[in-house]
Amino acid sequence: MKRSAKLKGLIQIVLVLLVLILGIAANYLFVRSGSGVEQRATGPDAVLVEVIQPETISMAVQIKENGIVQSRNKVGLTPQVSGQVVEVSPNLASGGVFAADEILFRLDPADYQASVDQARADVSSATAKLQVEMAEAETARREWKLVHPGEPIPSLVAREPQIAQARAALESAQARLATAELSRKRVAFSLPFSGRIVESTVELGQRLTASQSYGKAYALGNIEVPVPLDADIIQRLNPVVGRRAVVRIDGRRDSRAFPATVSRVDAELDAGSRLGRVILVFDEPADVLPGTFVNVEITGPQVENAFVIPERAMPEARICWVVRDGRLRQQKLEFLGLTETGGLTVAPFDFGAGIVVSPLSQPADSMPARIASREGTR
Repeated sequence: MKRSAKLKGLIQIVLVLLVLILGIAANYLFVRSGSGVEQRATGPDAVLVEVIQPETISMAVQIKENGIVQSRNKVGLTPQVSGQVVEVSPNLASGGVFAADEILFRLDPADYQASVDQARADVSSATAKLQVEMAEAETARREWKLVHPGEPIPSLVAREPQIAQARAALESAQARLATAELSRKRVAFSLPFSGRIVESTVELGQRLTASQSYGKAYALGNIEVPVPLDADIIQRLNPVVGRRAVVRIDGRRDSRAFPATVSRVDAELDAGSRLGRVILVFDEPADVLPGTFVNVEITGPQVENAFVIPERAMPEARICWVVRDGRLRQQKLEFLGLTETGGLTVAPFDFGAGIVVSPLSQPADSMPARIASREGTR
């Protein structure tokens, strides 16, 4: 019985060892052969990704951005003469619209009319003095010819210096008259353009001082829309100036569209954002207030074979990942616009085996990649 028990124990040990050996051998064979799915999912050097092949279309570049309407410049309500306000236009208030050369306010002209009258009297006096000098000169010339026939008449005898002095006095009086008349005209303040009042402190009875500003206004024709754009997009629009655009106001109470044109491009990029600006002007005067938030669509050149990719393929701003030669590669995109269905259109580029659309936790350039089944992707 002892021998039987020993034999039984030995058999059990051999069986255990045999099971262990078979398990090790099976695991070795499984690792060597392995299933494709397991390799892709747990391979130490490769990340499993889903990719698509982009659609291609021919399209005109459509840039859709936002902007804020602004007036190019504001003009001060600055009288050129001093005086008391005796008349104020009802349009001279914040938001008031005025026509070109419309009188916005008028100063008391009494003092300036008195200056005009005085200047006219000075002109009359200077004219009379010049006439007297010329008459005396004529008399002196006749007397000289009687006493000294055939001899030249000296300038003093001909009273040439006196005549020149009298003529200069007349010209000075005429200049003072012109200045007085100009000052009298300037008591009526107007601007040479149609515009809108931004602010005004002019009141009836108030005394205004020349060359001091009492408010601001802007010309209705100087309304524009600056649009910040990436430098690459501005380059894609070249030539930029003259491009057609549409400015849209999309509000619950105000939904309008205005045709516009790119008039110029800023000379330098913004130091903080590194964005440039294109400036749009309305093709016709538009009743849009500065400060209005608007949507802008700028039509660029025609692009052949542009790529359409889903938004999920661009996890970062203008960056996507592609698989080339079995490795992840970071690809910078040139954004061209949006499709009607919300797809992103970008300039053509080498996408290799496909554009990655699956989430990537910690992607790195040149990281080995394995492509999952492409069924249903296009």
